[in-house]
Amino acid sequence: RVFPSARKYSSAEEFLETFEAVVGSFGTNGYDVGAYHSFSGGKNSILNAWLDGSKWKEKQAAKDKSKEKEDDDSSDDKK
Repeated sequence: RVFPSARKYSSAEEFLETFEAVVGSFGTNGYDVGAYHSFSGGKNSILNAWLDGSKWKEKQAAKDKSKEKEDDDSSDDKK
């Protein structure tokens, strides 16, 4: 399977997580990740989000926000 656009990944971690999401979903159920959305005639926005890197950025932002909350909670415990 070849996807139409290529891009440079910012890290090995980003490539691995994208690969696992895209290829893992196809290997598990025989459909692209998010394929159920595209059956209605629309474009597969979930697959495209992984391929263009926006899903990775979204997950990183959520991880950073979670880490900030943990740091805030641990500093409150020290008071």
